[in-house]
Amino acid sequence: WEKRAANKDFVRRAREAAPVNVLPMAALTKGRAGREMTEIGFLLDAGAVAFTDCDHVVTESKVFARALAYARSLGALVLGHPQDPGLSAGAAATSGKFASLRGLPAVSPMAERMGLDRDIAMVEMTGARYHADQITAARALPPLERAKENGFDITAGTSIHHLTLNALDVADYRTFFKIKPPLRDEEDRLAIAEAVQSGLIDVISSMHTPQDEESKRLRLRPRPLALSRWKPCCPRRCACFMQTSSRYHSFGARCHLTRPNGLACLAVAWLSGRLLIWSYLTRTRHL
Repeated sequence: WEKRAANKDFVRRAREAAPVNVLPMAALTKGRAGREMTEIGFLLDAGAVAFTDCDHVVTESKVFARALAYARSLGALVLGHPQDPGLSAGAAATSGKFASLRGLPAVSPMAERMGLDRDIAMVEMTGARYHADQITAARALPPLERAKENGFDITAGTSIHHLTLNALDVADYRTFFKIKPPLRDEEDRLAIAEAVQSGLIDVISSMHTPQDEESKRLRLRPRPLALSRWKPCCPRRCACFMQTSSRYHSFGARCHLTRPNGLACLAVAWLSGRLLIWSYLTRTRHL
């Protein structure tokens, strides 16, 4: 949310009606347009626990640096979507032989690496608290590891679908697997699973974006970039975590995750001193 009154109303209604703790995140820039930062201090007072433009990248580096510096002065957490928007625009798959044979618009995993490199440089410059919402490519892991070793206040997450599915699941043009970032190759999926096990990636989230029935039935190219339902997360989480003491095979490939106590399928763990459970409701006003 980017308006103080709307944020307060949301917090009040959540406390009255929700059986779980619902904690709102506020927009980092007005309209998520990346041109002018929101009133971070007022939104913190209204109950916001973090600030993000969801899957929109703040391309104006000066605006992003100013927002990070202001957030640091208030102790606020900023969530970023590490991606180069120019390279990834319109992509429905990860670049490679599979995407070429299917004729799908694709993007290289380096787009994620480039976006993360920029965000880490901004964190180094401002000293802000930063969380990368989705790390899905093996090439993004080395800079993340270096940033943590250098003592930057940075955490990272991945999505349950990038942890359990790979690029081949888009075969036969399955539009409901058109997501952002696109599903990666199996080598990337295994690397992300290893990163979760080692603690390099801190959390797993649903990263679902609710879509209406008509949107889900569109052809692959015009269909929105979103996994529209989070119900599959529960069985996928069970597949990954039920056998925690040994290697477990999920969807025909290794996950071998052995740290379930610090993770939850829909959770960003202790990023602001409390457990955050989120969904990017990008179709909702002011988000």
